[in-house]
Amino acid sequence: FFLIRYYMKRSDKTGESLGDILRLRPKELSPKEAALCGLLGISLNLSIGALLALLPLPEALINDYSAGAESLLFTDSLALSIIYVALMAPVCEELMFRGFMYHRLRTCFSARISVTVVTIAFALPHIQILWILVAAANSLVFTLVRERSGNLTHSIIMHCCYNLVSVPML
Repeated sequence: FFLIRYYMKRSDKTGESLGDILRLRPKELSPKEAALCGLLGISLNLSIGALLALLPLPEALINDYSAGAESLLFTDSLALSIIYVALMAPVCEELMFRGFMYHRLRTCFSARISVTVVTIAFALPHIQILWILVAAANSLVFTLVRERSGNLTHSIIMHCCYNLVSVPML
């Protein structure tokens, strides 16, 4: 909220709207692009899940990963879990990392440096090593999509669909 307020005040001075700063342009997204972003998010989730199932990882690492995932769910309400995991968390994370942070970095640095910093910044708070690796892979894809498309809406849809697939799996 502080970032939104800061950028709204800044937009008064620069003439840029908050949507322009974030590159949040849902009206420029065709239904075909939205569907493709959703499918990419789902495919990314299933691919990473398959990779984790195939890798010979220690049982303790897998158990820690699974326990962390289960802790995200509201045990008394599937609807609340879906709203939180598949909508609120991804939208907030995308606004923060690929919206505000990426915009600011991209005004000062190359795409390569900006993508790298955002990927690391997104991954590290996930704490557990397997979570960090999975979050880094996701962040790299989401940030590259944000860079290539020039539209934050693409990565928001991908992230929401990625997380939505996780709810029934958990």
